[in-house]
Amino acid sequence: MTKLSGRILDKATGEPMAARVQVLTSQGVFANPKDAILKVGTGEPFLYAGGAFEVEVMRGRTLVEVELLAK
Repeated sequence: MTKLSGRILDKATGEPMAARVQVLTSQGVFANPKDAILKVGTGEPFLYAGGAFEVEVMRGRTLVEVELLAK
């Protein structure tokens, strides 16, 4: 396993920004930290990140999608 970490920062201020994050491994599996707050319900899975996230993934291509939450 490999650790994948990311930070979500405001380009203008450098301040952390809240976002919805989806991490899909090369096998198409949703990866998330054990203590993450996850979306509940149907549809694409994602976790809520308060400016940073860290997940364990298998080596290979990994898809990371970030959607900023409104301020």
